[in-house]
Parts: sequence; structure tokens; C-alpha cells
Amino acid sequence: MQTPQRKVINYFNNLESRLGYSLLLKGTKHFGYYPEGKENLSIPSAQRLMEDELVLNLHLKKESYVLDAGCGEGIVASYLAKKYGLRITGIDLLDWSIKNSKRNAQKIKVEELVNFYVMDYTKLSFPNSHFDGVYTMETFVHSPDYRKGLQEFCRVLKPGGKLVMFEYSMSPLIDMTSEQKRIAELIIKGSAMHSLPFFEHGKFPQLLKKAGFKDVKVENITDRVVPMMYKFYTWAYFPYQIIKLFKLQKYFINATSAFESYKNIHLEHLDLWRYNIVTATK
Repeated sequence: MQTPQRKVINYFNNLESRLGYSLLLKGTKHFGYYPEGKENLSIPSAQRLMEDELVLNLHLKKESYVLDAGCGEGIVASYLAKKYGLRITGIDLLDWSIKNSKRNAQKIKVEELVNFYVMDYTKLSFPNSHFDGVYTMETFVHSPDYRKGLQEFCRVLKPGGKLVMFEYSMSPLIDMTSEQKRIAELIIKGSAMHSLPFFEHGKFPQLLKKAGFKDVKVENITDRVVPMMYKFYTWAYFPYQIIKLFKLQKYFINATSAFESYKNIHLEHLDLWRYNIVTATK
């Protein structure tokens, strides 16, 4: 039987994910931020704005030590090091992601400010009170055990240190129609988002306080990512008709997610899922 960690690795290693993240997003695995009135920004520009939002919420001084939990290919970490002078340690489950992270850091000459390791963030090998800040960018939903993950984040943070998570939350499955529930469970399983069902709307304060955090705040910024969702929806629209016709959704989970997420949230004005900025202090 596959471990939860192996399921995450397999999701990011599958051909659809590898092609989508490399060709469409150039290796950056997170949504962009679209200020009101700037819905036509390019995807890279919007993604950099989202990373700027991350720094605003971390609110740390230059040369602060920060953990990027689920760093992917290190693009966010290198950007924050280059623009803001933060010292970033990135961790990820995938060997090839860490190799690419090191190459990306070398390209923009920030090797002295960043380090990257293959590591599970429910089993961090860092000492207590080591970091000034910890952040996740749409990665904590993949955690095999969100309780252990939050406890580890709290452990490695210095007293007064900041946790910032850019993460999804969802409506309870019990409140969905049978078809909405079927699609939601398909997407959760196919993309190995093990912890997402526990991140119901309004639950983050409770979960973080139980892990030892205080001053928990949650900002719903779903409207600021909808323009990028629409781009994904339009790209997936025609292929998805074939995928759906032949009942191949579980084999094309990203196309399924792109189409169904936008359709359910925007076109039907449902609150099935949200995009949140979650902040807390140790």
C-alpha cells in the first residue's frame, strides 16, 4: 500500500502535472494575485504579486530565517531572497524539485541566501525555535497529517515567530449535492490533498490554536484568484468535454479540477471552496 507521502510524490510526478506546471506555469505551483481592476495581468506578474502578499503578511526584517514548507522548484524562495533579502530554507518531498530549486537559485545568484532539502514537514530535522517565519503556498493541503505539520511548524518557530499559509478551505462534504461530493472526493484523492477535508470554512483558527498558535487571522481572497481560475477553465474546457465523455476524469485530475472548480465557484456562485491567507504567531 502506498504511503500518503508517496501519493503526493506520484501526483506531482504524473505526466499531466509535470507538463502543466512546467509549460503553463514555468515551474511556479501557486495561483496569482489579481488586484481589483487588474484582472488582465499576465500569470507570472500575478504570481509575483502573490509572493509580495506573502512577504507583507510575514512582516519580517531582511536576513530573517524562514522555512518554505513545500518549496516545489524553489522559485518563491529564490524570489523572496533576491527581492527582500530573506534567508530561506526550502523543503520538499521530490528529489527533482530540490535539484531544480538549487539550479534556479544559481541562475539568479542567491545561493548564499537559500538552502534546499528533501524533507517531510511533519518530520522536520531542524532544532526548536530555529526560524523567524514559516510559510506554505498551497502545499499544506497535501500534508499527510496536518496536526503533526502544525505542531512541527510551531516547534521550529522562535517565540513570536510568524506562520503564514496560503491555503484552500472547503464546504463540508455533507453539505454538497451527491455530484458535487463525488467530484470533490475525486479531486482530493487524485491530487493527494490529504488534509483538505479537515480545512472546512472557519476551522483554521481552531486548528492552529490547538497546535499552539495565537493571533490567528483568516482572510478570504478567493475573488483575487478567480481571473487565473478562469484562464485554467478556458484552457481545460474543450479537452475536458472529451475527458468527461469517456469518464477519464481520474486520469486527468488537473483538467478536472480546473473545469469543475471554476464552474462550481464562479458560474454557480457556490461557496464550495475558498482561497485564504492564514496568519498566526507562536
